[in-house]
Amino acid sequence: MRVISGSLKGRRLQVPKGNRVRPTADRVKEALFSAITSYIGNFEGLYILDLFAGSGNLGIEALSRNALYAVFVDSHKDSVKIIDENLSATAFHGKAKVFHGDATNILDLLEKKQLLFDIIFIDPPYRETELISTVINKISGSLLMNRDAIIILETAKGVDIQVPVSLTLLKEKIYGDTKILMISPKNNSQENQ
Repeated sequence: MRVISGSLKGRRLQVPKGNRVRPTADRVKEALFSAITSYIGNFEGLYILDLFAGSGNLGIEALSRNALYAVFVDSHKDSVKIIDENLSATAFHGKAKVFHGDATNILDLLEKKQLLFDIIFIDPPYRETELISTVINKISGSLLMNRDAIIILETAKGVDIQVPVSLTLLKEKIYGDTKILMISPKNNSQENQ
């Protein structure tokens, strides 16, 4: 797995051992970041939240493209260790914070800290629809998103996701076995463009 663009283009990233972590394939990541860029412009100055971060692949890609800061969340100690190692290897430690714990609990903590994010990546274990629903509902009812924020949800092709009424599905795309949803708050100023 590698960084595909930006200041660290081509840099290889470590991935936790075993089958638990399923990194976003390079071709999917390239299409995903192209879609994000066409929607928001560039990443300069953006705050990123990478939930179920695994290796930190998506958040590090955003930092490589000049995002200002990234928060990584994962419930597995080995993933947190790998994210820390990848951040050290890329010299992004000063632009990032890594949290070890349950995503819903960390979302509560981040909201208490009054953090606002421009892009939220959600890449939970595939087919765990109850977990996906819990996290997306928690985010939709939170104060974690800037006005023009977007949520990027990655899941399996056959999984049906109910987008909460306070959010708008902007785009849904299938790449092989992977489904990507781009979602925004209903008050997003770009929604009516």
